[in-house]
Amino acid sequence: MAHNEALNALPIPGGQSFHLTHGYSARWAYQVHAHPCYELIWIGGGHGISVVGDHQGTFAPEDLFVVAPQVPHAFASEGFLPDGQVLELRALWLMPSLVDSQFATELTALSPLLSRARRGVRFRGPLSAEIGGLLLGMKTAARLDALGMVFSILERLAQADLGEVLAEHETSARFRGEEMARLDQVQSILRKRYREAISLGQVASECQMSISTVNHLLRKYSRKTFLQVLNDLRTEEARRLLRNSADDITSIAYNAGFGSLATFNRRFRGAELMTPQEYRLKHQ
Repeated sequence: MAHNEALNALPIPGGQSFHLTHGYSARWAYQVHAHPCYELIWIGGGHGISVVGDHQGTFAPEDLFVVAPQVPHAFASEGFLPDGQVLELRALWLMPSLVDSQFATELTALSPLLSRARRGVRFRGPLSAEIGGLLLGMKTAARLDALGMVFSILERLAQADLGEVLAEHETSARFRGEEMARLDQVQSILRKRYREAISLGQVASECQMSISTVNHLLRKYSRKTFLQVLNDLRTEEARRLLRNSADDITSIAYNAGFGSLATFNRRFRGAELMTPQEYRLKHQ
C-alpha cells in the first residue's frame, strides 16, 4: 500500500467497530491525512502544530480533538522535544455505523456532537482530562466493557456541549493519493520556510508544479489563498513566541517571518482583535 493511501486507510482491524491506540514518540512529522471513520485524539504530552480542515493552530497536553470521517487533519512537532520529553497520544477510532442513529434511537443524542465534528471540535480543561482517563482505562477493559466506555465518552462530550469548533468550513471532498501527495509537499515547504520571504512562484517551482496548481490545492483544502496560509503560519509562530519568550515585539515580528513591524501589528490585530503586547499580557 502506498504511503498516502495508508494515511487515508481505515485504521480499525477487520471485524471490529472501534479501535484504541496509545503511543509515545520523540517527534511527529507533519502529514495531513484523513480516515473514513470518526476519530478522538487525546494529547497526553508535548506541544506542536495542529491542522483540522481549514483551521491551523497548536496542541498542548490534555487537548482532545473529535474529527469526523474524511476531515483532513495533522498533528506535528516542529522538532525533537528537549530534555527527554516525549509526545503522547491516545486515539480512538469509531466506525460510522457504530454511532448511526438509525440502528438505535438513543444515539440521536450524539447527533449534535457528530455534526460539529465535521469541522473538528477541541475540548480542554477538566472534561478533557476526564476523557483521557477513560481512554486509558479502556486499554485493560474487556471488549464489551470497553464498548460501554465508548458510549459513555461520547455521551459526556455530547452533553457538555463545550467544545470549540475549529474549521470555518466543512471539508466534504475526499483526499486522493496523488492530490494528497502534492498538498503535503506544498504544506511541508511552507512549514519549513514560512519565516523567509518566500513567494508563491518559489513554492510552485520547488514543488515542480504550476502556480495555478498550488493555488488550487490551497483553496480547495484550506479555503485560503497562499498569502493567507503563509500569514496564518507566521501569526501562529508569533503567538508561540509571545507566550514563551521574552523577546521584544519587533524581534518577534521578524523572527516569525513578517517583513515589517507595521505589517505584523496589522495582521495580528486582525487575527486576535488585540495588539501583540495585549496578547502577551493576557497569556503571561
